Amino acid sequence: WAYNPWRIAKVRRWVDRMLVILPFEEAYYRARGVDATYVGHPLFAHLAAHPPDGALVADLRGGPAPADRAAPATRAPLIGILPGSRTGEIVHTMPVLLRTAERLAGLLPDARFVISVAKPKLEALVRRGLEASIVRPRVIAAGSGEIYAASDLVLAKSGTVTFESVWYGTPTVIVYRTGGLAWCMAQPWMGRTFIGLPNLLAGRAIVPEFYVARDRSREIADAAIGLLADPRLRAQCLADLAAVREEVG
Repeated sequence: WAYNPWRIAKVRRWVDRMLVILPFEEAYYRARGVDATYVGHPLFAHLAAHPPDGALVADLRGGPAPADRAAPATRAPLIGILPGSRTGEIVHTMPVLLRTAERLAGLLPDARFVISVAKPKLEALVRRGLEASIVRPRVIAAGSGEIYAASDLVLAKSGTVTFESVWYGTPTVIVYRTGGLAWCMAQPWMGRTFIGLPNLLAGRAIVPEFYVARDRSREIADAAIGLLADPRLRAQCLADLAAVREEVG
């Protein structure tokens, strides 16, 4: 539905009933002659059944989470980095996230960073990528839930993991790395405006997202600073994430 809208003809021909997991998909398919029913997203059930490790969350934060995440931080902010779960994402997207983290470290000298290794086989690649960076994030195995639960802000590669920002209510900046030529060629076939699941679900931009075909780390860092330092922007983001969770859940 998102990037290959021409597939709808095959779906209409071969599918009698669609059970869809994103709310807007039901109306999308029905408008195109496909009987569809929204049944909820299985990730929410998985997250409910597998809560994050509370001890690790407290350890990452340096104490218990505050009751009000919209309140100004009284300590050094914790910024999570989720670079993806594929080799190509680590190679191409993680450097963008690390350049952004370096800019944030310059603006927020007390900021702390934590990065997730989604699969054990990627740990060596992640650690090699960190060697060229001036930031030294704490590396944890898997732990996207712990990072979302502990962090004041998350820098995330676009993908299913960004859906967790809705569940945990964590302000997130989403990055999608693409080549300039590929991006230009894809434009005529793009069926939707957004790439990030929070924004797709809301139907509008509730968290910042960036297509990156060149170095946009300054822009990404500026968006991150807004969500960390501007109480109004942060409160609006938290409210929007909560509203989407209520709709999807």
